[in-house]
Amino acid sequence: GGGGGRGGTGGRGRDGRGRGAGRGAGGQSRGRAQAGGRFSRANDEVDDDAAGDDDDEDAFADVDGGRPGYGTPSESEEEEESAQEKRLRLAKEMVASVQAEEEERAEDSDDVFSAVGQRLRNDALEQAGQLQKQIAGEIDTAAAAATGTSMRSVRGHRYSVTCAAVTADGRFFITGSKDGSIIKWNVQTCQRVVEFPRVQKAEGPPQGHTSNVLCLAVSSDGKFLASGGLDKSIFVWDLETHTFIKALNGHRKAVSALAFRRGFHQLYSGSFDRTVKVWNLDEMTYVDTLYGHEDSVLGIDALDKERAVSCGSRDRSVRLWKIVEESQLLFNATGSSVDCVAMVTENNFVSGSQDGELALWDVSKKKPLTVVKEAHGTGRWVSAVAALRNSDLVASGSNDGFLRLWKCGDKYRRVEPLVAIPLAGFINAISFASSADFVVAGVGQEHRLGRWTKVAEAKNGARVIALPRKKANGTAAAAAAGDSE
Repeated sequence: GGGGGRGGTGGRGRDGRGRGAGRGAGGQSRGRAQAGGRFSRANDEVDDDAAGDDDDEDAFADVDGGRPGYGTPSESEEEEESAQEKRLRLAKEMVASVQAEEEERAEDSDDVFSAVGQRLRNDALEQAGQLQKQIAGEIDTAAAAATGTSMRSVRGHRYSVTCAAVTADGRFFITGSKDGSIIKWNVQTCQRVVEFPRVQKAEGPPQGHTSNVLCLAVSSDGKFLASGGLDKSIFVWDLETHTFIKALNGHRKAVSALAFRRGFHQLYSGSFDRTVKVWNLDEMTYVDTLYGHEDSVLGIDALDKERAVSCGSRDRSVRLWKIVEESQLLFNATGSSVDCVAMVTENNFVSGSQDGELALWDVSKKKPLTVVKEAHGTGRWVSAVAALRNSDLVASGSNDGFLRLWKCGDKYRRVEPLVAIPLAGFINAISFASSADFVVAGVGQEHRLGRWTKVAEAKNGARVIALPRKKANGTAAAAAAGDSE
């Protein structure tokens, strides 16, 4: 049948509310709910059916009991009416907000109503995972390749950049490095806004990383920055005031992957300890531990729905965690170690492997829809992947000297090379601006997780690469080159 296969081992922890027990990989596994101080166990229930389990439950349950008297509504009816009124009010506020935004752009009222309608249709399709914006075909590939020689560079880290993230508004991007520091940059000026430096080990809990930074994530509202590294902790920062908030502890080994649920302050973390953990940053508390991977979790990503996709390196698997359903879908890769993963839509994701495979998946299929062998050449592993959300544009990086952009065609059943942008060094991180105007690549002389190979000619830092659009009157190369200087 359809759907990712049944996870042979593992399960998930609980959030400390006493919701059952089970076993994790390798025997009895426990995760502690820091909020409330209760212990919880793993549950090895795994969903084997990918179809039909994503439907939301009805917002209003049937009311038991007798028929209310005429003119005297029951308490349940009053509550239902109140909920309906609240939903209607929120919907009106959302439409008014969208209309106000579009009025600033449109020249006449007809354009406004048309734009509002299109925005609402796109939002509905996006929530359903069916929106595919056609962006790849708009990119001027010749101009994009030309930006490889005149791209904007930032250098502030001593050692290789291991991770990068662009804020949702596209005004800033953040980089982390093996030197233990984190830097926030201004996109327009490429100037440093603030730096969170590496701290020295001392008595008491540190308020910053004491070792290599391996991963970053920024909440969609730009409020929180989360970072993880070899020191086993997740550090949370206020990205608006540039202040340290709290260290989240719980992983037994290095924190290697982080992702926020879009539109929420729910954080997912992956670790060398083979677990995925869920955190609530509104409460700054631990929520859950998810078990199943049999090796280090090196990549994780999430979109709007309460679920995340992660890759388990040498266990050669990708797992889709359904938080509400308390289940997981297992996808076995065809190649070797799966090192990176990114969600394209709610129903599709892309992964990269050490043997150079770039695979495109559907959550309802056990096998990848398409696989690009040796995507970066013979013997080059895929060290980073990224996707422009709900579009046909994905990117991959390696140490072959190019950042490669790909087009997803035929309803995500095919991946075609779009453009190769010259970029020396290990591409350890890729992050698209939501506007698709540019992409940020974190580059280093070494791979983010080791020192197996060194690209001596590479410069440790980040590159801001413009993605110029095609113009009706010809190429956009000159404009792109001017913008990137």
